[in-house]
Amino acid sequence: SVSREHLLLHVGTDIEVEDLGSSNGTQIFPAGSGASPASQRGVAGTSRLEPRRRYRLESGDILRIGSIPCLLRREESTEHLRSATRPPASG
Repeated sequence: SVSREHLLLHVGTDIEVEDLGSSNGTQIFPAGSGASPASQRGVAGTSRLEPRRRYRLESGDILRIGSIPCLLRREESTEHLRSATRPPASG
């Protein structure tokens, strides 16, 4: 249900999603308590995203890519990632 070239994630200070005209669509289900209301971000909730338009995502939003739901979370610290990728002390 996910197209070969389905969407782009634009990662910078903000994270934005752009549907590339996929056949099964992309949807954003906004988090309940975001910094800015979904309407200010242009997010319609249950309707498909307009192709080639960027939509800002916030932590807690659910992004549905085709029929695949994805939860967006922003980690405050990346230390757990560094420790998870270190080789074991035994070598």
